[in-house]
Amino acid sequence: MPSEGGFYRERGNGTDSPHLYAARNPRGTVRSETTPLLGKPAPSGSNWTRWYILTLYSFLNGLQGLNWMTYSSVPEPARNYLHTSNSTLDLLLNEGPIGYVSMYFFSSWLLAQPRGLAISIRLGAYMCLFASLVRCVPCLFSDGDRQEHHVPLMATVHLGQIVNACVAPFIQASPALLSMVWFPPRERNTVTAVANASNAVGRAIGFFLGPALVKHASQLPVLLALEIGLAVLPALAVTVYLPARPAVAPSASAREAFGGVAGGVAAAATKTPASAAAMTTPSSTPSHSYRSFRSVLQDMGHAMALPSFAALVIAYGLQMGVYCSWASVLPMQESFSATKAGWLASANTFAGIVGGVLCGYVTDHPALARRLKAVMLVLCVITAILFGTFALTLPPFHVVNHLPYSALMAIATTAGLFRGGLDPLFFELGTDITHPLGAGTVGASITVTCHVALIIALSVPSHTLVRYASSAMTVAMVLSFVSILFVREQYNRRDIDEADADSHTSDKTIQ
Repeated sequence: MPSEGGFYRERGNGTDSPHLYAARNPRGTVRSETTPLLGKPAPSGSNWTRWYILTLYSFLNGLQGLNWMTYSSVPEPARNYLHTSNSTLDLLLNEGPIGYVSMYFFSSWLLAQPRGLAISIRLGAYMCLFASLVRCVPCLFSDGDRQEHHVPLMATVHLGQIVNACVAPFIQASPALLSMVWFPPRERNTVTAVANASNAVGRAIGFFLGPALVKHASQLPVLLALEIGLAVLPALAVTVYLPARPAVAPSASAREAFGGVAGGVAAAATKTPASAAAMTTPSSTPSHSYRSFRSVLQDMGHAMALPSFAALVIAYGLQMGVYCSWASVLPMQESFSATKAGWLASANTFAGIVGGVLCGYVTDHPALARRLKAVMLVLCVITAILFGTFALTLPPFHVVNHLPYSALMAIATTAGLFRGGLDPLFFELGTDITHPLGAGTVGASITVTCHVALIIALSVPSHTLVRYASSAMTVAMVLSFVSILFVREQYNRRDIDEADADSHTSDKTIQ
């Protein structure tokens, strides 16, 4: 059975194939025997390339989130324009997590391939453009025709929403993979945070963009046309230029991802010679080779067999799934107007974006880079207290009465700030614990639990969900705290990156 520390197996037992172990050189550093050491620093052109990749990825991720909530952002005009019901609009929204779960296994397999990240971005860009176009089919017909041919025209709307939903697992599951392949370790947490938060940026923009452009039903095509224009940009960008990887790997773990041994095979070491060991997994296909669906499924199974990673997955699914349902029903609260509820939701979302990026930046500091569990526990406690306070001001409790709206806004904003800080840490710590398993496979396993939890939450009757959403959010944060307590921190990926960096420093000193 694999150990929780990343499937360590000592070299010399006679069972490893030549390319499935790491060798230690005389200086005490570890490298793959079939993979050359990192070359010279990348030319200046690659510096802008990595920021181009991050910008493209973030734009596409935000666009997917914006498209997902198009009709929900303007429910009355959308209902009147499409001659449909509120239940249909709810279904259009629910197709998001359903589509995500349905594509989970395929996206995990694709992200494990040698060029999986680039292919996923390209595929996502084209799918977003197709989804934006097909949703506009009803706009080609008159109002009378839309009523007469309601069923087939609504089918095109559903098709567009489903295709857009299927984009999500290709993009949302890979922020840690993108940061590992394109950025050095000292920037990874920040980049993961930016990439992960970009979907929320798109949804937050949707809170304002839809109502600003669509005042009545006849203006809905304006919003749809704008989203087509936005979708053209990433589709054009991936067609013109989308490198699969940098010319020179920014770290040892990045080199493994596209040039060493993959899918679970990596060289691992700490700064002490005695800790140098080989890593293996049941999947023995080199990373530059095709990965079978079966081998990726094996990687998923072995990741979930690690108690620490399983605890992280449960914690992420609980807090994120319940949070998404909380945000979706907050505007339905009768304690304040829809406008005020919308501002609360917007403030919470934007604060979460800021919190995620800020937390990613702070934890990139060496003093916190290996203390992610402690940071996550603190964030869980503060968030639980804030959401608990918010719940006490609403039905059915009303324990805290006559609290001014400004105070509610402050509570909602602060809660979003601290909860948002958790998100990138799940990806980074999960990838470190499970290394050398693929970061894309790990990210997909983390995010799918959120969408399963969201499907379950949205199946609860709306009046019950509205009444108890804030209380459920508090309980979810408490349970997430308990789950994270069972996580045993291991920084397998960071170990080999730091060992590799030390070896280069030693080389320069000797020279």
